[in-house]
Amino acid sequence: MPKPALKAFPSTLELTPEEQEAQYVHQVYDKIAPHFSQTRYKPWPLISKFLSSIAPGSIGIDSGTGNGKYLPLDNGGSIFTVGLDRSVNLLKLARFDGKQQEARSGALEQGKEREVVLGDALDVPWRAGAFDYAISIATIHHLVTHDRRKKAVQSLIRAVNPNHGRIMIYVWAVEQDDLSKRVLPSTDHAVADSKEGGKDVLVPWVLTESQRAKNGTSTSLPSSESNAEQREDAKVFDRYYHFFQSWELKALAIEAAREMGLHVGPSEPTLSKSIPQGMEIVQDGWERSNLYVELKLWTRSVPSS
Repeated sequence: MPKPALKAFPSTLELTPEEQEAQYVHQVYDKIAPHFSQTRYKPWPLISKFLSSIAPGSIGIDSGTGNGKYLPLDNGGSIFTVGLDRSVNLLKLARFDGKQQEARSGALEQGKEREVVLGDALDVPWRAGAFDYAISIATIHHLVTHDRRKKAVQSLIRAVNPNHGRIMIYVWAVEQDDLSKRVLPSTDHAVADSKEGGKDVLVPWVLTESQRAKNGTSTSLPSSESNAEQREDAKVFDRYYHFFQSWELKALAIEAAREMGLHVGPSEPTLSKSIPQGMEIVQDGWERSNLYVELKLWTRSVPSS
């Protein structure tokens, strides 16, 4: 049986970008938080590898932490990650390692309470350069315009130390592998961003109320795993996603850095002596239906004239 295609994001909404994100992102995640958390417990290997390479004594920020599944990856306590998210209900889970039942008492007894902050990925509620590293995993694709996605990248750049700050960004890709349950709408029906050619899509999250009453918890079936029309007791929550083209995330990072006056590339002796700061793209690529880019900031002394 073929997998049903996702719905294109409507282009005629008379809402501001902030209002669109409130309706199709923030409100949805607060409603589905416990059920969403049940499906988000296994870290992506690439992110785990990145965090394991962070120098001991470093402090970082997980921007869009969700249920905080990356916060416990602290290299045996040698690094410390603060979780930031807009969803109060997800932060309640992130604070106690995503545990839903008896989370507070169990976490406190085991000493696993995490530091989390209610905030927006577009803002920097701390001094510039406060962190040694930052991760943004499956967050930026929830922002509805190119400029807002660029601003989110710039917020990450500002948050980390300009001398050695490291950043890892992860988003959903237009190119989906065979194991993916996501089928994008055809180009004729999708709303494509003219600047980068990605697709703006509504991804459903399905909850069945009868199973919640029977089992004491709702069963959630994300994306196209469930046909909502065949479930009379189903509630469907549409979430906005921008699926990135293969080259788009790297281009976004470059544009964000250059707009901030940073040189893009490694710090090399051959560079002009007038270039004091820059951002190196350490790696970028595609992994299991996702795109990623790793960034590293650098500064160097510039002789006074």
